[in-house]
Amino acid sequence: MERPGDAELTAMLAALDLYDGPFLADAPYFDPAAATRDALSGTYRDLAVAATRALCERGQYLRAASIGRRGIERDPYCEEIYRSVAAAYLAAGDTAAAARIRESCRTKMYDDLGISIDWDQAESGRRSAAVTRL
Repeated sequence: MERPGDAELTAMLAALDLYDGPFLADAPYFDPAAATRDALSGTYRDLAVAATRALCERGQYLRAASIGRRGIERDPYCEEIYRSVAAAYLAAGDTAAAARIRESCRTKMYDDLGISIDWDQAESGRRSAAVTRL
C-alpha cells in the first residue's frame, strides 16, 4: 500500500473518531445487521492499522501508538494492531512500552484463544527502523 497523503490521513483519523462501536450493538442477534456490523468492524480495524503506520511514517510515534491502542480496545484479537503499536513505541525509543504491548498480545491470544504468539522485539525493531528511514 502506498503512503497516504495528508488529506487521506486526516480522513482516516476522522473516520476512526466517528466509529462508536459495533453497529446495532444492542441487538447482537439481529441477523440482518451481522454483515454490516462485521464489515464496519473490519473497516475500523484496517483504518486503525493504516493510520498507525501512516503516523509512524511521519515521525508521530506516540500519536500512532495512541491510535493503535484504540484499535486494540476495539479488536483485542488483531495481532497486526499490536505489532504496529509495538513498532511505534520502538521507533519512539520506548522499548519497555513495546515489550508490554508484545506481552499483552501474547497473553491475550493464549489465554482467550489458546494461540501461541511468538514475535520478538528485534522483528518489531526492524519494522520501526524501516519506518524511520522513510
